[in-house]
Amino acid sequence: IGADFGYDEINLNVGCPSDRVQSGTFGACLMREPDLVADCVAAMKEVTGDKVGLALDCGPGWMLGDAIRLARMLEPYNLMWIEDLLTGDYTPWVNAGIYRELTRTSTTPIHTGEQIYLRQNFKELIETQAVRVVGPDPADVGGIAELKWIAEHADLHGITMAPHGTANGVL
Repeated sequence: IGADFGYDEINLNVGCPSDRVQSGTFGACLMREPDLVADCVAAMKEVTGDKVGLALDCGPGWMLGDAIRLARMLEPYNLMWIEDLLTGDYTPWVNAGIYRELTRTSTTPIHTGEQIYLRQNFKELIETQAVRVVGPDPADVGGIAELKWIAEHADLHGITMAPHGTANGVL
């Protein structure tokens, strides 16, 4: 699919299981069941194989138990990451403790950060290795210099950086 059109990766918004998020544009509740998400990923990977990297934007809104179940179900598919399962689009802060618990339960890389404001709010997330991938948005963290600080801090702690908003002309 993606490789035929020249894409190296696909970031798919699968939504979240929460009834509290109803927007059709941001964080839509597209798939409410971990089994359905896993079935869709299996079908996509059957078509793309490992030629095209696949990442999932899953939230926000999953409860920790469901997020753990989903992350474990997705392990066989070698995803680039699963993003914003617990918090994200509507939460400018992060609970590093619950992200750390999720990250430690699965080999599927866990990603968050697009709505976290300022570099100080990334410190605990990075220093406790609560996620494997951070995705700060330069507009939310205070610009390119702050994004650079987060990238360097993440690198020092072995955390991958995948900035958000790379198609908006800022990066």
